[in-house]
Amino acid sequence: MSKKDVIFDSAYIANHLKLRQSTRHKTVLVLGSRCSGLFRSNYLYETLQTYGGSPTFSTSPRLKQFRECYQILTRRDGLSRSEIQSVLMRALDEVNCSTADLCLAELVKLGLFDLIVSTQVDTLFEQALKEVSMKELRDFEIFCPRGERKEDASLPQAVTPCQLIKVFGQLTSEYAVPRTSYLLHRPRLAESLQDNLQRDVLVLGLDPVWDAELIHVLSSQGGSLWFINEEPLLEEGDLYHIGQGRLAHSITGDDGNYDRFVESLYSQFTGQIVSSESLVLEPPPSSNSSPNLPSTNKANAQQDSATGAIEIFFLLLLKMSCYVFSS
Repeated sequence: MSKKDVIFDSAYIANHLKLRQSTRHKTVLVLGSRCSGLFRSNYLYETLQTYGGSPTFSTSPRLKQFRECYQILTRRDGLSRSEIQSVLMRALDEVNCSTADLCLAELVKLGLFDLIVSTQVDTLFEQALKEVSMKELRDFEIFCPRGERKEDASLPQAVTPCQLIKVFGQLTSEYAVPRTSYLLHRPRLAESLQDNLQRDVLVLGLDPVWDAELIHVLSSQGGSLWFINEEPLLEEGDLYHIGQGRLAHSITGDDGNYDRFVESLYSQFTGQIVSSESLVLEPPPSSNSSPNLPSTNKANAQQDSATGAIEIFFLLLLKMSCYVFSS
């Protein structure tokens, strides 16, 4: 990775995104499997442990459990396709959009990213985009390969401000957990991805096992590469060597957690505070300003103030009229 003496954190990224926004320079956003609903689903871990998890599964860290879940799902002598489908569908039933999802969707709405490359098979992020009033086919479009079928195509020409690429498809009756050579059988798709991933890229939550196929098409040449993850990059890993040839920086550990990083980035970029319970967008309080009100309340307050002024004016006018007639 880059050896430049800089403090690389969410504030650094926010400042660079502001600069890019002012010059209409777009960034590619990569959403890995650790940003997905499957990663958050307790049901997934509890269920797959009973299907052949290791003796230490229940006491292992979440990242290790997630990798083992992939291994259980892809065993040739393991679960049938219909069983896998049932487990994954049930696992996603209990998961909803997170505050981080909504924060990230708001940043997309601001026009920071024109291409989102996602390895998620759920639709949580699409739901988040709609929650912040973005409309499919107007503000964003989705390109989704069709399951295990050996269909191959380059990325289509974008016709909306933002294009969302679901690399491994989505959870339908045709979906199967990606296995080795998924992109090898789709060379045109792989080439399109590789070309676009040579741009300036922000990478969130890539998993070296679940997302190995996408990592293989990341190029060691290209623009900046910002890698955000809970695990540090190992020198023997592919991502480390990819970063050696690019202007690359990483945030790892607790600060690299998807939820924590995205909420921090949102606050740094907008100057607004994100509540822990819901997406509450309020600027930090200042000593020379009145208490913050939601935008609708502010409008109502201004309207009430204007109405009150008019009422006072007519009262004064009435009193003056009474005084004239009494004289």
